[in-house]
Amino acid sequence: MSAINFDVKPTRRDRFVFQYPPFETMRPEDAPRFNEPAADWRANDGFQLYVHIPFCAVRCTFCYYGIMPNTFRTVVDPYIEALHKEIDMVADLPFLQGRKVETIYFGGGTPTYLKEEQLERLVGHLRERFDLAEDVEWTSEGEPTTIQESKLRLLKDLGITRMSFGIQSFHPEIATINGRIAKPHVVARTLEWAKKARFRVTNIDLMSGMLGETMETWKHSIDTILDYLPEHITIYRMEIKPGTQFYTKLQFDAELRKKFVGDPAELEMLNYAEERFAMKGYQHHTHFSWVLDKQFEHTHRTNCWRGKDLIALGESAFGFAGGYLYQNCNPYRPYIKVVNDGDVPIAGGHKLTRLEEMTGYMVMGMKLLSISRDEFRSRFGEDPVAVFSDALRYLEEQGAVKVDENTIHVTQHGCNYADSYLRVFYPSEHLALDEITVGTPDFTTMPLYSQGAGGLVTLNRSQGPTAA
Repeated sequence: MSAINFDVKPTRRDRFVFQYPPFETMRPEDAPRFNEPAADWRANDGFQLYVHIPFCAVRCTFCYYGIMPNTFRTVVDPYIEALHKEIDMVADLPFLQGRKVETIYFGGGTPTYLKEEQLERLVGHLRERFDLAEDVEWTSEGEPTTIQESKLRLLKDLGITRMSFGIQSFHPEIATINGRIAKPHVVARTLEWAKKARFRVTNIDLMSGMLGETMETWKHSIDTILDYLPEHITIYRMEIKPGTQFYTKLQFDAELRKKFVGDPAELEMLNYAEERFAMKGYQHHTHFSWVLDKQFEHTHRTNCWRGKDLIALGESAFGFAGGYLYQNCNPYRPYIKVVNDGDVPIAGGHKLTRLEEMTGYMVMGMKLLSISRDEFRSRFGEDPVAVFSDALRYLEEQGAVKVDENTIHVTQHGCNYADSYLRVFYPSEHLALDEITVGTPDFTTMPLYSQGAGGLVTLNRSQGPTAA
């Protein structure tokens, strides 16, 4: 067996892959029945928890997630109550009994949007209902405008071991252009408070290719993040998707398009960051993250991408367990109703075939920059080099991987273009589903729209306006 997609063109603009197979494979009729025993559940393995907090102070201009900005407490409070009820139902599921929680991730949205007493109760409830490993890695995302020093101290005292801050840009002009609301002094004080709280790991997210970014502004962000020397750094590639504020603006605003960062310039910025990080002793953890030391690697991400069970809590949250990819219902009103009616709120799922599980191991292994042939054999009973011989041969020819007796290593070239190259493993039906999720288009070739007297018109650069 081998994947057959060899028409992969490396591009930094390719869409970030979160999971395999694509989420679009899930169907309501295939939702898993986790309240029933199943022989193929790995009862002795630890599992991961993801808790979704969908509230934000504002929606960023590039945000395409299902979040609720500027939310009143009349919405937040009922949601949190429903979340507690879901915790009780999920904790009682038969296939989780006797298993330890290895990692917990509070994501969003913005978990720190919650009040301190809500965070304290939520953490306490999870500790009460689940058996946590002694060395549990517990991450919470945080946004500077929703944080006070007392809230960070509380999170540390509650057992949060890892704080992750989505700063995106330290340059005030770039942050403003891209809809970030935290002023530089707010960001600075938040990171200083986090340093004083002495979390085991602090992660800072940057975003490459932000609108208006230049090498000068990018160097400012890299200089600033290295002043803080966080244990973990993540750089996401900006993606501008249909439905976001930015996508609409860029369709109509010719001047704004001129500030859009092209692929070569973005890659140059990424390479600059790579060089600076290496000088400070950082090393890759994934193709888009770096750590000061291996001990600071993100265990939650590694465990999930190596195929360990992930239990999802909260509206729209994705999970993987019992061989199923699944998602909770959304938005918050249906979620609250289902939970209040006493049901586990799973809206859809997809039971993975054995080949899909093997393919997922290869796809996510590309993002983790290595695949152990022994671990693959232990799990699936076959050698990945035999199962995916054609795909791996192609990747070797492209200089994306190197294969030895024990490991498939992703090269620096493969690291730069991992989200493109990993699609070599996709079968044609999953590539078709993958195209549903549109990545950032090339705005230099897209038609430019304008509101004319006769309605919407297309401004063709070589011919002038033509009817759309």
